[in-house]
Amino acid sequence: MLGFGRKDANGDQTRIEHRGRHTRASRTGGASVRAQGKIGKTNATVNSKHGLRLSRKVAKGTQINLQNGRLGVRGRYGKGRLKTNLSKSGLSFSWRARRGSFNITRPARSSFKIAGMQFRGKTAVNLHIIFGIIDLGILCLKLLWLPFGLVIALLLTAFSSRQGDQDEGAVG
Repeated sequence: MLGFGRKDANGDQTRIEHRGRHTRASRTGGASVRAQGKIGKTNATVNSKHGLRLSRKVAKGTQINLQNGRLGVRGRYGKGRLKTNLSKSGLSFSWRARRGSFNITRPARSSFKIAGMQFRGKTAVNLHIIFGIIDLGILCLKLLWLPFGLVIALLLTAFSSRQGDQDEGAVG
């Protein structure tokens, strides 16, 4: 009911929320009722918490909307992990990480998700930094272990071939 056990594309827990046809209740946003429809090519959404929103796609990845008398522009472009984001305040660049998006030019617009809980802003930046340091530490340990693993593999190979030579000499 609250999304427990539901996984997203990365295999992580989805947001913990109830989402019905006309209702939504979340951990931080509270409860709201909504209705939506289409008027020609324009989408109309009425929400008990956010009012009326009219939105329309103007190009691939670009949308304009009018919500409570305010004009909004949204766009997200790019393939791969690096994305360009468009808003009324200008362009920004974000990096898609496993746990969310880190906005390089405007870090306060970053997002981070863990165990179905979505974090945004400064909290998301701090979590990205903490998990980045942990990932960096794991990578360093793997890189430090690599030479030791190679030496051990070479010693085992040399020992097993020498042992095989001694066995052949004892038979003949």
